[in-house]
Amino acid sequence: MTSIRSFLMTVLGVTIAFAAFVLTASIGLALAGIALVVMVAGTVAARLSPGSAAAPAYVRTRDGRRPARVWNDGRGTIIDM
Repeated sequence: MTSIRSFLMTVLGVTIAFAAFVLTASIGLALAGIALVVMVAGTVAARLSPGSAAAPAYVRTRDGRRPARVWNDGRGTIIDM
């Protein structure tokens, strides 16, 4: 009787451990999938927004020989003289 009881308890312990592993793995995969969807959506939204690309503009310098480049990338204006 003792050997049958210990065998059943071992099987029950292994079954519970396997079920806990499967539950933890499925929750981890679900969270990774949600994070992936959020990151892809953020990337697509940033790429489709109208202010995401730097807009070049050219102005003439005082001497008129070489144009200065002005870039507004949405974070600040860059003037290349």
